[in-house]
Amino acid sequence: MKRRYNIILIDDDVNYCEELRREANSNKIKIVHYQNLADGMDAIENANKFKAIVLDGRCTLNANQKPETAKSSFVFHAINRLNELEHEFNRFVPFCVNSETPQDFTEDLYGICPVFEKRKTHREMFKFLREQINAQPYMQIRREHDDIFDFVDDFLSEEDEDLLLDVLANADNGDPATIVANLSIMRRLEEALVDAIALNFMGQSASNIGHRNMSRTKNVLYQLKDKRVLPQFIFGFAMDLYKVASRYGNHVPAGKNAEYIPTSYTVRALVYGLMDMFRWADVAIQNKMKKN
Repeated sequence: MKRRYNIILIDDDVNYCEELRREANSNKIKIVHYQNLADGMDAIENANKFKAIVLDGRCTLNANQKPETAKSSFVFHAINRLNELEHEFNRFVPFCVNSETPQDFTEDLYGICPVFEKRKTHREMFKFLREQINAQPYMQIRREHDDIFDFVDDFLSEEDEDLLLDVLANADNGDPATIVANLSIMRRLEEALVDAIALNFMGQSASNIGHRNMSRTKNVLYQLKDKRVLPQFIFGFAMDLYKVASRYGNHVPAGKNAEYIPTSYTVRALVYGLMDMFRWADVAIQNKMKKN
């Protein structure tokens, strides 16, 4: 895995947080720091890129609370919020406590989460975080498609990586709303991929490639096809995905349009086609780099 693990640290000691952030960076961990529970939980609830959370032993619950009133009950408020996240959204986020006085928490948190000591057990904490993140189901998906995700790491965004993980994890889900969401995600990923191909293989922004009176994504695809650099079957996958996702990736069809609609079989077929598009792009861009 080339990309660093993104984790959240909730701690009101700004100087210590900067010290820990620098140390974590050398351990393939990228820390984003928040000074109270409300802000930290808002961030983790709204961004799948955060894979774990580190809690101070005592911190404020929100921006209005004065730091001197912070109590150890903060930890249990945080655990409640994380439990709600797991139960309501089926999203488990590994966590631990990192305190100047670990002895105050070890007994009460036995069997719930490990407690580490600030400045003394950082290495053990980083090891725990990596192991917990690697044990999550989405990391198994990533390992099964290492070559694809290495390409995503190099040429697409962290958000794109999370979207690809999401659609791969839910490709078999037959719920109509999930199918619509998957199709919408795949069109977005296809657009991001085509933008990366235009910039890194064709040497210009996709918006500057004019070929026909159509979207920039289709313009790039037709340009690649006409230049005979894009295999016909990859072009076919790309156009099928674009058409189906454009038509059915916005809402669940109703009325006459609902007589026969995309199913999880459709999603699986399209997602495998998308993966082949990623593989072709990886080979094409790497070959171009070698020539340069």
